[in-house]
Amino acid sequence: MKRTTFGIPQTILVLGICTLPIKISAQHGPYLRPVTELPGSPLLCYPKRMAEEKKEGRVSVTFVVDTAGLADTTTFQVISTTHADFTRAVYENLPHRRFTPLEEPGTREMSSRKFRQTVFQEFTFWLREIANAKYSELCAW
Repeated sequence: MKRTTFGIPQTILVLGICTLPIKISAQHGPYLRPVTELPGSPLLCYPKRMAEEKKEGRVSVTFVVDTAGLADTTTFQVISTTHADFTRAVYENLPHRRFTPLEEPGTREMSSRKFRQTVFQEFTFWLREIANAKYSELCAW
């Protein structure tokens, strides 16, 4: 079932619990270097209204990481969310995050090849992370 919130496509599915921050499908085989998020990606902005109402939440999404290591927001799909404000925060943050793309290592004779890959990622919003910070300090990007 598809619907939109704030113009963001959403698909409601039932999935098992994923314990990894990013999970890739094995469509290209086990010999590939998987997609990983690079250190230094910006923190999510905690939605101001959710902070004021002292609400915590979680958003599970899928999106494609392209061969340059950027998230393709046109492929963004919400698997589950506890509130639309958290979904918006994830969607707005995604273009600022950087990843290593799915890569097939090269050899001396042949350079490595990179692929687009759909990833699953969960984002958790905890109030204890913002307890000692001003809201404006949490939205650096």
